[in-house]
Amino acid sequence: MLELYISTVSGNNTIRSRQTYMQNILDSLKVKYDTIDIAAVEDAKNRMRKALENAGKKEFLPPQIFDGDEYLGVSSLFHIFVYR
Repeated sequence: MLELYISTVSGNNTIRSRQTYMQNILDSLKVKYDTIDIAAVEDAKNRMRKALENAGKKEFLPPQIFDGDEYLGVSSLFHIFVYR
C-alpha cells in the first residue's frame, strides 16, 4: 500500500499546498494509501528520513510518497507524472 508522509503542523504554505494536492489526486483516482503524519507519529520522521537516505535523496521535507520501502518521489515528480 502507498504511504504518503505529510506534516499537519507545517507553517510552510508550499508544503501544505503540495500535501493537499497529492491527497486530492490520490483520492480522486481512488488510490488506497496510508497518510503518515511526521508531526504526530513519533518515529515517522526518522523512518521517512532513513528511507530517503537509502534512496539517495537529499530532500527530507514532506510530502513524500512510498510504496512499501520503494521511494516513489516528492510532489514535484508526482505533478509531472499526473500531467503526462
